[in-house]
Amino acid sequence: MLATSPSLQSNLFRFRVFRRLVILTSILALTNCTQIPTKQTSTLTKEQQHYLNTQNQLRTNIKTWALVGKTSTQIKPKKRVIALVNWQQQAKQIYQVIIQGPLGAGRIQLSSETNPNTGEHQVRLTTQKNELITTTPQQTLHQETGLNLPINALPWWLKGLPEPSVIHTITKSQPSGLTERFSQHNWTIRYAEFTQVQTPEGTPVFLPKKVYLDGQKAGNTVSMKWVITQWDVSFTDPI
Repeated sequence: MLATSPSLQSNLFRFRVFRRLVILTSILALTNCTQIPTKQTSTLTKEQQHYLNTQNQLRTNIKTWALVGKTSTQIKPKKRVIALVNWQQQAKQIYQVIIQGPLGAGRIQLSSETNPNTGEHQVRLTTQKNELITTTPQQTLHQETGLNLPINALPWWLKGLPEPSVIHTITKSQPSGLTERFSQHNWTIRYAEFTQVQTPEGTPVFLPKKVYLDGQKAGNTVSMKWVITQWDVSFTDPI
């Protein structure tokens, strides 16, 4: 066995330390690049968590649905707007929402469509006074009517689900395992009541009947209540 000088041993030691630092740095870099939003959940029993996962999967599988209900929105400290809502959803970004009654506007309609020239998703906002094409429906709706609807997240929230791939915190669950409250997009979503609906396959699924939303927008608190009187998860008519 060949003897090595002290200087050579010192160089080998430095090389090994440098190589380990390079490997550790690479691992940390890959970890940071692949991080996904974390979800904090309240403590559930194994059975409750299984039931929650099953119900969430059933809700996720419902791609086409329609609902009828009403919403009450507090837009100022002493001003609340009540409107009737008819919502038809056929895919993630294909929907038609008809809102009747708020702010003396009579009828407001939001219809998603695809720009034939660019292929870009856009929304047609129609009121009694105006018709606009927008790619930011929530902001445009607020500018035109004063209503502050988180239009992109609502299709998930109304089904009792957080919007996927966006960080959220489940702060409370019912003893049955159904989610009672979670926070997302600076909104707190609370479910006061569920109703049982049959899927086209005959499987029972619990969907929200009363939903409360509280958010902070431009320094103001926005409070909203949804009462859903009718669900149709077998809706197949074209929008």
